[in-house]
Amino acid sequence: MPIVGFNYTKILVEKKKPIRENIKVKNDMSISNIKKAEIAIAKQEGVLQVDFTYSADYQPNIAYLEIQGNLLFLDTPEETNKTLETWKKNKKLPSSIARQILNAILIKCSVKALSLSQDLNLPPHIRLPTISPRAAPKLKKEDYVA
Repeated sequence: MPIVGFNYTKILVEKKKPIRENIKVKNDMSISNIKKAEIAIAKQEGVLQVDFTYSADYQPNIAYLEIQGNLLFLDTPEETNKTLETWKKNKKLPSSIARQILNAILIKCSVKALSLSQDLNLPPHIRLPTISPRAAPKLKKEDYVA
């Protein structure tokens, strides 16, 4: 089922020290709570509010970035109740919806965190694609033109 809402409730980014060599960034993401929600467009459906925290800790004690928020997940009333039961028992998302929810949080928060880290002149918290120089092709004798 679809994700019908995504909201940030807290954005914190703090640069504590100047950048040095050998920085390590520890990223973390967690679900803090799941509860029923209601939205006007889906009164007949089950809606879950999933509260999350995403963080990037630049070590050793260089900077800290934290994003908190929630997303709204639309599902059938039966599946919504099963998800809530699973959450109450063992604080885990059912595997049937976990990938979709966690990927949505990861994508949205990674992009936001990247933008915030650039604003504070911090290195990216995730590995970005780069272009490497290629070795020059070796010329054969017949490739040489005089």
